[in-house]
Amino acid sequence: MKKILSSLLLVSATALALLPFSRLWADESSQSADAEVEIVWEKDYDTAIAKAKAEGKRILVDFSGSDWCHWCKVMDKEVLSKQAFKDYADEHLVLLFIDTPRKPQPEKLARQSQILKNKYYIDGFPTFVVLNSEGAELDRRSGYVRGGPSNFINFLKVTEYAAAASSNDDAAKIAQ
Repeated sequence: MKKILSSLLLVSATALALLPFSRLWADESSQSADAEVEIVWEKDYDTAIAKAKAEGKRILVDFSGSDWCHWCKVMDKEVLSKQAFKDYADEHLVLLFIDTPRKPQPEKLARQSQILKNKYYIDGFPTFVVLNSEGAELDRRSGYVRGGPSNFINFLKVTEYAAAASSNDDAAKIAQ
Protein backbone atom coordinates (compact mmCIF):
# COMPACT_ATOMS: atom_id res chain seq x y z
CA MET A 1 0.00 0.00 0.00
CA LYS A 2 2.89 2.31 0.85
CA LYS A 3 4.43 1.59 -2.53
CA ILE A 4 1.23 2.50 -4.40
CA LEU A 5 0.82 5.67 -2.34
CA SER A 6 4.41 6.76 -2.96
CA SER A 7 4.03 6.04 -6.71
CA LEU A 8 0.85 8.12 -6.75
CA LEU A 9 2.60 10.97 -4.96
CA LEU A 10 5.53 10.79 -7.41
CA VAL A 11 3.21 10.89 -10.45
CA SER A 12 1.23 13.79 -8.94
CA ALA A 13 4.37 15.74 -8.13
CA THR A 14 5.71 15.18 -11.67
CA ALA A 15 2.41 16.29 -13.20
CA LEU A 16 2.36 19.42 -11.06
CA ALA A 17 5.97 20.19 -11.97
CA LEU A 18 5.23 19.85 -15.70
CA LEU A 19 1.92 21.76 -15.63
CA PRO A 20 3.43 25.21 -16.35
CA PHE A 21 5.32 23.77 -19.32
CA SER A 22 2.18 22.22 -20.81
CA ARG A 23 0.74 25.72 -21.16
CA LEU A 24 3.83 26.78 -23.10
CA TRP A 25 3.61 23.75 -25.39
CA ALA A 26 -0.09 24.41 -26.03
CA ASP A 27 0.59 28.09 -26.77
CA GLU A 28 3.33 27.21 -29.26
CA SER A 29 1.12 24.79 -31.20
CA SER A 30 -1.85 27.16 -31.30
CA GLN A 31 0.35 30.07 -32.38
CA SER A 32 1.77 28.19 -35.33
CA ALA A 33 -1.73 27.37 -36.63
CA ASP A 34 -2.98 30.88 -35.99
CA ALA A 35 0.23 32.82 -36.58
CA GLU A 36 0.20 36.19 -38.27
CA VAL A 37 1.26 36.16 -41.91
CA GLU A 38 2.16 38.95 -44.27
CA ILE A 39 -0.54 39.78 -46.78
CA VAL A 40 0.11 42.00 -49.78
CA TRP A 41 -2.51 44.69 -50.46
CA GLU A 42 -2.67 46.80 -53.59
CA LYS A 43 -2.66 50.52 -52.90
CA ASP A 44 -3.74 51.72 -56.34
CA TYR A 45 -7.40 51.41 -57.40
CA ASP A 46 -6.69 51.18 -61.15
CA THR A 47 -4.11 48.44 -60.59
CA ALA A 48 -6.58 46.48 -58.45
CA ILE A 49 -9.32 46.79 -61.11
CA ALA A 50 -6.95 45.63 -63.87
CA LYS A 51 -5.74 42.70 -61.76
CA ALA A 52 -9.31 41.68 -60.83
CA LYS A 53 -10.37 41.72 -64.50
CA ALA A 54 -7.33 39.71 -65.57
CA GLU A 55 -7.76 37.11 -62.80
CA GLY A 56 -11.59 37.03 -62.72
CA LYS A 57 -11.71 37.95 -59.04
CA ARG A 58 -13.66 40.26 -56.78
CA ILE A 59 -11.97 43.16 -55.01
CA LEU A 60 -12.00 43.59 -51.24
CA VAL A 61 -11.40 47.22 -50.36
CA ASP A 62 -10.28 47.89 -46.78
CA PHE A 63 -11.00 51.52 -45.88
CA SER A 64 -8.85 52.07 -42.81
CA GLY A 65 -7.38 54.64 -40.49
CA SER A 66 -4.30 52.54 -39.90
CA ASP A 67 -2.46 54.75 -37.43
CA TRP A 68 -5.38 55.91 -35.27
CA CYS A 69 -8.40 53.58 -35.66
CA HIS A 70 -8.51 51.07 -32.80
CA TRP A 71 -10.94 48.67 -34.49
CA CYS A 72 -8.93 48.78 -37.72
CA LYS A 73 -5.89 47.60 -35.80
CA VAL A 74 -7.87 44.86 -34.03
CA MET A 75 -9.34 43.67 -37.34
CA ASP A 76 -5.86 43.58 -38.89
CA LYS A 77 -4.43 41.60 -35.98
CA GLU A 78 -7.31 39.16 -35.44
CA VAL A 79 -8.58 38.59 -38.99
CA LEU A 80 -6.70 40.15 -41.90
CA SER A 81 -3.26 38.87 -40.93
CA LYS A 82 -4.27 35.24 -40.41
CA GLN A 83 -3.39 32.31 -42.66
CA ALA A 84 -7.03 31.30 -43.20
CA PHE A 85 -7.87 34.76 -44.55
CA LYS A 86 -4.74 34.80 -46.72
CA ASP A 87 -5.59 31.41 -48.22
CA TYR A 88 -9.12 32.53 -49.10
CA ALA A 89 -7.99 35.91 -50.43
CA ASP A 90 -5.22 34.41 -52.58
CA GLU A 91 -7.78 32.25 -54.37
CA HIS A 92 -10.77 34.60 -54.62
CA LEU A 93 -9.85 38.26 -54.11
CA VAL A 94 -7.72 41.17 -55.11
CA LEU A 95 -7.01 43.14 -51.94
CA LEU A 96 -7.04 46.94 -52.02
CA PHE A 97 -6.02 49.01 -49.00
CA ILE A 98 -7.30 52.58 -48.87
CA ASP A 99 -5.84 54.37 -45.88
CA THR A 100 -6.82 57.58 -44.13
CA PRO A 101 -4.00 58.00 -41.63
CA ARG A 102 -3.38 61.01 -39.44
CA LYS A 103 0.23 61.06 -40.52
CA PRO A 104 0.94 62.64 -43.92
CA GLN A 105 0.86 60.39 -46.96
CA PRO A 106 1.83 60.98 -50.59
CA GLU A 107 -0.53 63.37 -52.37
CA LYS A 108 -1.59 60.77 -54.95
CA LEU A 109 -2.69 58.32 -52.23
CA ALA A 110 -4.45 61.03 -50.23
CA ARG A 111 -6.34 62.20 -53.33
CA GLN A 112 -7.29 58.63 -54.30
CA SER A 113 -8.45 57.94 -50.74
CA GLN A 114 -10.72 60.98 -50.73
CA ILE A 115 -12.17 60.18 -54.16
CA LEU A 116 -12.91 56.56 -53.22
CA LYS A 117 -14.36 57.47 -49.81
CA ASN A 118 -16.77 59.79 -51.61
CA LYS A 119 -17.54 57.30 -54.41
CA TYR A 120 -18.39 54.48 -51.98
CA TYR A 121 -19.93 56.71 -49.26
CA ILE A 122 -17.49 55.76 -46.51
CA ASP A 123 -18.32 57.40 -43.20
CA GLY A 124 -16.62 55.10 -40.66
CA PHE A 125 -13.64 52.84 -40.20
CA PRO A 126 -12.95 50.09 -40.80
CA THR A 127 -15.30 49.62 -43.73
CA PHE A 128 -14.90 46.72 -46.12
CA VAL A 129 -16.44 47.04 -49.57
CA VAL A 130 -16.57 44.10 -51.96
CA LEU A 131 -16.51 45.07 -55.63
CA ASN A 132 -16.86 43.11 -58.82
CA SER A 133 -14.02 43.37 -61.32
CA GLU A 134 -15.68 46.44 -62.87
CA GLY A 135 -15.70 48.35 -59.58
CA ALA A 136 -19.43 47.94 -58.87
CA GLU A 137 -20.27 47.40 -55.21
CA LEU A 138 -21.53 43.93 -54.30
CA ASP A 139 -21.69 44.26 -50.51
CA ARG A 140 -20.10 45.99 -47.54
CA ARG A 141 -19.42 45.52 -43.88
CA SER A 142 -18.58 48.32 -41.46
CA GLY A 143 -16.74 47.97 -38.18
CA TYR A 144 -14.94 45.13 -36.52
CA VAL A 145 -16.19 41.67 -37.53
CA ARG A 146 -16.24 39.35 -34.52
CA GLY A 147 -15.55 35.65 -34.88
CA GLY A 148 -12.12 35.65 -36.46
CA PRO A 149 -11.19 34.85 -40.04
CA SER A 150 -13.89 32.20 -40.52
CA ASN A 151 -16.74 34.61 -39.79
CA PHE A 152 -15.30 37.26 -42.11
CA ILE A 153 -14.70 34.64 -44.83
CA ASN A 154 -18.35 33.57 -44.53
CA PHE A 155 -19.38 37.16 -45.26
CA LEU A 156 -17.04 37.19 -48.27
CA LYS A 157 -18.43 33.87 -49.56
CA VAL A 158 -21.91 35.38 -49.72
CA THR A 159 -20.55 38.00 -52.10
CA GLU A 160 -19.46 35.21 -54.47
CA TYR A 161 -23.14 34.72 -55.32
CA ALA A 162 -23.66 38.44 -55.87
CA ALA A 163 -20.65 38.50 -58.19
CA ALA A 164 -22.01 35.52 -60.14
CA ALA A 165 -25.42 37.17 -60.44
CA SER A 166 -23.76 40.40 -61.53
CA SER A 167 -21.82 38.67 -64.30
CA ASN A 168 -24.97 36.79 -65.40
CA ASP A 169 -26.80 40.13 -65.66
CA ASP A 170 -23.97 41.48 -67.80
CA ALA A 171 -24.14 38.42 -70.06
CA ALA A 172 -27.92 38.84 -70.42
CA LYS A 173 -27.46 42.52 -71.39
CA ILE A 174 -24.90 41.59 -74.02
CA ALA A 175 -27.19 38.88 -75.45
CA GLN A 176 -30.03 41.39 -75.94
